Amino acid sequence: MDETNPSAEALAVKGDKIQAVGKLDKVFALAGPSTQVIYLKRQTLLPGFIEPHQHATMMAQLRTVGKVG
Repeated sequence: MDETNPSAEALAVKGDKIQAVGKLDKVFALAGPSTQVIYLKRQTLLPGFIEPHQHATMMAQLRTVGKVG
């Protein structure tokens, strides 16, 4: 998804922070004995998006009903 690195092969995460994105060998150099490896079989990895059931959008709409902008 990054125009400067359109085909990243691997992602390294430590705790809740991304440590590296790039070629497989470079990222695997960061691996330790307790590293969990998940192969995505050439699928795209996307970040998790939190969907709060549109409460913020709904409240904004309700508060503007009847107001002239």
